[in-house]
Amino acid sequence: MKRFSTLLAGLLLVGAVASAADYSATSEVTYKNEGGGDAHIIDVDVAKGFMALGEATTFTFEVSKEFEEKGDGETREDEFKLVRRLPSMDIAGKTFSNEVSLGLVLKEDNSGTASTEDKKLTYVTGTDIMGMSTDLELLGALDDDDNDTYEANLYLGNSFGENWSLSVELYNAYANDGEHTFSYENYLNYNMDLGAGFAFNTEFSLNGGEYKDATFYAAPKISYSYSVNDEVTFFSAVVYEAFKASTDDIFDEDFDQVDGNAEFSLGFSYSK
Repeated sequence: MKRFSTLLAGLLLVGAVASAADYSATSEVTYKNEGGGDAHIIDVDVAKGFMALGEATTFTFEVSKEFEEKGDGETREDEFKLVRRLPSMDIAGKTFSNEVSLGLVLKEDNSGTASTEDKKLTYVTGTDIMGMSTDLELLGALDDDDNDTYEANLYLGNSFGENWSLSVELYNAYANDGEHTFSYENYLNYNMDLGAGFAFNTEFSLNGGEYKDATFYAAPKISYSYSVNDEVTFFSAVVYEAFKASTDDIFDEDFDQVDGNAEFSLGFSYSK
């Protein structure tokens, strides 16, 4: 899942965070039991975070590796990005924040031979419309196989009261061969602080693509965090998809229940 709203390297988010810290890095290990136990995967985020290079420029990084059961399907994906915050613009009484970034994505599978290198140029502009954060992302990706893609993506988000939040993410990709793909990710979250470092969250999601197929799930999560000091925080979380269903045609409203996934994560973050 792309989850623009939660990516540390999300462009507008980085601009806001960098003003409060000059450097931040997170390391995390996540164990995934997918398909009711059919697949066991370990995701290792070796390091992901950002470094401020001045008032308006940020360097973001994400180095990760994925291991499947018995070592099969091992993959590696690294992303490095320079983000430049541009002057804001006032249009029709609205203030638009703007950022542009130049990124490099390196991918490699377990054989060490099937590797790709993508160059990305991204522009994001965002504002507040009727109380909802609205971000438009324009992205161009150039890869080694001359299969360049261009994306126009829209992200909407809002909070309701103290506990509820909603995000809607619409992705449109256009390849240089004329192919067009569409996908969407919708998330409704309930968050509650349990005290003593514990928190409870339930995520309801409806994701799909090509205007028809869709997957719905409800996933409760218990998380815990402990701050050693102002710079170091340890955290862990347990997530289980209590209900998961999918359909090949959302208009038929014929969802078939499928086995859900379970996750356990453990990590720490450092900021300064």
